Parts: sequence; C-alpha cells; structure tokens
Amino acid sequence: MATPIGQSAFRPKGQKTCIQHKEKQLDLYCEKCDQLICLTCLLSTHKGHDVCELSAITPQKKQHIKSFIDKTEQNDLKQVGEYISSVDTLLKDNTSNFEELSLKLKSQTDKIKQDLDLLTTQTLSVYKKMEEGNARLILKYKKDLETYNKQLKQQLQECKVTLQHGSHLEIYDTEYEIHTSLHLPVKPVLGTASFTPTTNTHHHLQLALGTVTTSGLSETKVVKEWKSPCYIGSLCPTTDGQVWTSDYSGTLTLLNREGEVVQKVKHTTVIKDISLSPTTHTLWVCDEENNIMELVSGQLTNKFRTKEFPQCICVTASNHIILGMKKHICKFTTQGQMAVETGKPLVYTPVRMSECPVTHNVTVIDINSKTEGGDGNQCVVVIDTDFQEVFVYRGDIPSTYKQTPQTGGVTFYPRDVVYDSVGNLIIGDYNNYRVLLLSGGGEFLRIIYTDRRATWAVGIDREDVLWVGFKYLVWYNVKLLQYSSV
Repeated sequence: MATPIGQSAFRPKGQKTCIQHKEKQLDLYCEKCDQLICLTCLLSTHKGHDVCELSAITPQKKQHIKSFIDKTEQNDLKQVGEYISSVDTLLKDNTSNFEELSLKLKSQTDKIKQDLDLLTTQTLSVYKKMEEGNARLILKYKKDLETYNKQLKQQLQECKVTLQHGSHLEIYDTEYEIHTSLHLPVKPVLGTASFTPTTNTHHHLQLALGTVTTSGLSETKVVKEWKSPCYIGSLCPTTDGQVWTSDYSGTLTLLNREGEVVQKVKHTTVIKDISLSPTTHTLWVCDEENNIMELVSGQLTNKFRTKEFPQCICVTASNHIILGMKKHICKFTTQGQMAVETGKPLVYTPVRMSECPVTHNVTVIDINSKTEGGDGNQCVVVIDTDFQEVFVYRGDIPSTYKQTPQTGGVTFYPRDVVYDSVGNLIIGDYNNYRVLLLSGGGEFLRIIYTDRRATWAVGIDREDVLWVGFKYLVWYNVKLLQYSSV
C-alpha cells in the first residue's frame, strides 16, 4: 500500500528504486513535494503535480553543491578552525586558571598553618614562662615553710626547757618572743591562664582562608527526571551510572539513568536497607530476619546473622559493616565479628547511615522514638571512627539564610542522608519536601532543592550527581540533580 502524502517512507542514500513501488526506477522529480518519484507515483499519489525529469534539475543541484563547496572552503572551514584554536586556548586558560587558584589556596592554607603554628608556639612559650615563674614562687614558698617549721620546732623546744628550768626573766623573755619572732609564710599568688577551644572552627577557618567565589554552578539543575517503575526504600547509585533500589516486598531493582529496569533480584523477606561498598562496589543488604547479605553475580549470599534486628546498614571504606540497631550502633567485619560498639545510647532509633569519604565520620539519622527511650525529635547524629559524638543537627537553618515560601517550616524529619566526594553532608528532609547541604563540620550551607513531593531517598554517584526519590502517595518520582558543593 502506498504511503500517504506528507508521510513518505525514508529512502536510503543511493537507492535508485522507489520505496513504495518496488523495482520502479526513480526517474522523475515532483516539484510540489520535493521528492523523487517513479512513473507509478506520477499516476497515483503525485497525480496532477508539477513533475520534470530528474536530469532536468541536475544543473541546479550541481550549482548548489558548488556553492556549498566554495562557502565551506572559503568561510566555514576557516571559521571552524578558528573555533578549534580558540577552544584549545580556552581549555589551556581553564587549566591555568584553576592551577593558579589551587596554588593560591594552598599558599594561603600553608600561611594559615604557619600562623597557627607560630601562635601556638608563642602561646606555649607564655605558658612555659608562667609555669616556671609559678614554680619559683612555689619552691620559695616551700622553702620558707620548711624554715618556719624548723624554727617553730626549735622555739617549741626552747619553751619546754624554759618552763622547767628558766628564771623569772627568761620566762618573761621567752613569752615575749612567742608573739614577735616567728611568722607563717604568706602563700604566693600564682599566675593563671585559661584556654577555651572554638566550637565553630569551620566558620573561623573559612574566614581565615578567604572568600571563594564561583559562577555558573550555584543553581541546582535537574539533569533527568522520571517516574520510578518500582517502590523505593533506598537508593544506591553504582559506579557505571545506574542505581540499585530496594522495596519492602523484598525486591532489589537495578535501574538505568532513564528509569528503565535493568535487573531484578527477589528475596524471601522484607529488605530493610542497602549499601554499596566503596571498595568492592558490591551491594550489601540487611533484612528483617537479621540476615546480612552480599549481592554476588546476581545472587544474595548470606554473610552472617545478628542477634538484634538491624534497621540500617553502611559499608565503609575499610570494608567494615556498620549496622544501626535499637539504642546502639555496631561495627562488624565482613565475617560478622564485632569490631566496635557504642556505649551509652548515642542514637535511639537509627534508620539510615552514610560514611564520609574524607573524614570517615559516620552520619546516622535517628528517629528518636519515645518507645525506645528517645524524645521523639528526629535528628542527624555524626560520630567519629571511635563512635564518639562529633555533632548533632536538628534541622536549624540560620536566620540570615534567605528562604523562599517553599522552603518549609514544618517539623524537621530527616528521611535519608549521604556524603558527597568533598565531605559535605546531604540530608533529605521528608516533611519540608527539600534537600539540605551541610559542611562536614555541621555548618548549614544551603537548601539544594525543594520539590512538590516528600523527599524519601537520596544517593550520590561518582560524578557527584545527586539521585533523589520523591514520594507522593504510593508512587515515586526520581530526579537527578547537578548541584554545586562550594
């Protein structure tokens, strides 16, 4: 059947026969449709159109080709060559610019270190002089006390002798000497010093380092957006541009950047959380039956079981498995041997965790359930490698930060957390539909993104592209966000 006008089939370059009428030669040109046609076309779909032989338009086509050759050789190629040269220069200038900025930054950092070392040395010198001065006063005081002690004992002995054998005159003189001759040494006044460490060192170091100004990177850009074909409990971007997701039915789903399903792995029970190893790049899983598993060659392999129920999992750069459980956090080897455990409850209801690639601190989202002993106020707790508290973030945003009407005001409810490659902390705030950016030291930097749906899951890939799952009722919308970490 012939193709209707305006919907002509594609003819490969060089094909001499008609697409619609096989074996018919293309000898004619339809001026109205600007198409090559055969005799059958002339009697059917192109009936009544102005038509000429193909050879009749060849001189005109040759002239067009010659004009293109002349223009390309005389102008376009020259211009493209200039563009290429300018791009090479631009690339060189770009490299040179950032090398210069890096040198300035390192030079300023070295200067701050030197100034800090000098200030430390000067302060230590003052401490030393004060210590030595105090020591001299204390030693003199001790010597005076020893002299006084010796004299007091001698006077005591003299008094005893006088009482037994002394004349009236000797008794009189001895009693007089008791009140006038000896005095207790006065305790010296020592020099004092104190030192109060600065709590917000990050802010002061930033001021000392200088102002970093960037352009073209401040706005967050939505790189891709799609509706997820599956439920999303957690997001773990892979090293090859894809993402693992888990849902509460016990299914792991691997999606590509377009949101298409690449692979599904079924499990027999509910999956609580997933984590991608930063060293082996394999996926680890914890489930509601206390199993800790590794995904190897498309199969979940049991590695060990825990006595307590694991709420969340984080695989570290040192290839340890950190598990969040009721009122505490534990670190295990991949064989299930206990390595570190928190003492007093730093968290009560941990639900998500992430390790910093720079400091190796671990951030924990704590729902702080009252039934577990918490106060009910959700927070983000950061602990160091020894499981000691570094700081706690409770959703505070500085009053100086310019907020839009969409930036919330509802109770802070962190749902997921992840670190980027430079050690900044990214928090998904469920209630306020937004994504927050904090420095590794806990300083609020800005709101990265605000959506119309609740922020449910966050993950980051090797290019520092942020994958965010936003939840609305029972479906999930995934956005890939390009943001500035500066």
